[in-house]
Amino acid sequence: MVQQRGNARHKQVAAWREFIEMLEHKSDLYGTHVILNPAGTTKECAECGVKTDKPL
Repeated sequence: MVQQRGNARHKQVAAWREFIEMLEHKSDLYGTHVILNPAGTTKECAECGVKTDKPL
């Protein structure tokens, strides 16, 4: 469907939006939250929050 001409990009964007809405709904049910554009998540320690430079 996405490889067809025409509205392929719109279909793809709509699919992602629907997925995000499902995540937001589930996060509301379980008392958590969704961050759409997190910054610096690969350089931040999950336990203590210290930022370190990591080689790619």
